[in-house]
Amino acid sequence: STAFLLTVIHFMRAEEKNGLFCKSYKERRCIFIFGIGGNGTKPHLTIGIMGCCPGAGVTHLAIALANLCGSKLGAKTACIEFHGRDELRFLMTEDKLPFRQAENNCRSYFRIYDVDYYPNTSAKELPCLFNQGYRYLILDLGSTGEADLSELLRCDRKIVIGNPAPWKMDKFRKTLTQITQKTASGDGFLYLMEMGKPKTLRELSGKYHIILRSVPFIQNPFRIEKEIFSILQELLE
Repeated sequence: STAFLLTVIHFMRAEEKNGLFCKSYKERRCIFIFGIGGNGTKPHLTIGIMGCCPGAGVTHLAIALANLCGSKLGAKTACIEFHGRDELRFLMTEDKLPFRQAENNCRSYFRIYDVDYYPNTSAKELPCLFNQGYRYLILDLGSTGEADLSELLRCDRKIVIGNPAPWKMDKFRKTLTQITQKTASGDGFLYLMEMGKPKTLRELSGKYHIILRSVPFIQNPFRIEKEIFSILQELLE
């Protein structure tokens, strides 16, 4: 409605005056935060996942979270690959996964069970995808060296994953230093380590003033065990 549009414009001008978002964020604010359309607002949650290094489990967690949202919660969900390695496409080669290809007004994608997968997504495609009526949009941002940190900061939930292997701990420390020095890391950030030891969790939490959680290994992200449900749901809250 006209009244709603005026409210949105007033809100954007107020935030612009206060310097709360950059130009690119302003351009998206009307598009996907408010989701203006015939049915009014369409709230959604964007979840960005970034790892300290390749192999930290970013894609694994993104698929698991997407399946929780799509299959367990019954919500329209997109899993978006945004790092350029084009790995999600290999899911279509798995004989045991029932996929079907599709296309919308943004681009082509494929669906497995109740989740839409967008491999190798570009920055210019994101605004359109954010306006497709998804309740959950999960961004696989890859590792620190290739991830778009600005895109992570735009997400409602910002998940950073560390690898507990001793030879990869230095990369995790550098990632934590980079994030905590450049951002207000308490706002929407979640820090995870797969099978993290209590001593390591306490040490890093204290040094970087964060809450670092240990998460169990998820054997099959397409078939989530019942005891894992509550752990994954906490990441959405």
